[in-house]
Amino acid sequence: MQVHLVGPNKTYGKPVGYFPIPVGDWYIFPVSFRTTNKSGDGNYFNGFSLNSQVPDGLDKDWGDITESCLQSALSYITTGAFKIQSTDNIYRAQQEVKTGNLVLDRNNFKGAVDTRSLK
Repeated sequence: MQVHLVGPNKTYGKPVGYFPIPVGDWYIFPVSFRTTNKSGDGNYFNGFSLNSQVPDGLDKDWGDITESCLQSALSYITTGAFKIQSTDNIYRAQQEVKTGNLVLDRNNFKGAVDTRSLK
């Protein structure tokens, strides 16, 4: 199957994972496995490059065909070419997305060990 990636930035890459192991009152999280595909490829630590760089459309509902990423993907499916975005629009939209994500994300825990209650 041929796969194309559409979005504002390349992926982050994390081809490894872990299981928590209890040690007394603590947990350790050593790398426990590495993911690969059928061909054994899996060292995508630097992420995957995009086929079409377009901004996220946080101003649109899910499934809205005018949302930039979905519109680009649908354009490729129907015409064989991705929707072209100017780099100015991508940069401006990325700043809006980053700001929006900070607002939506600010109260959530990030990481493997929650130390907020220890402070």
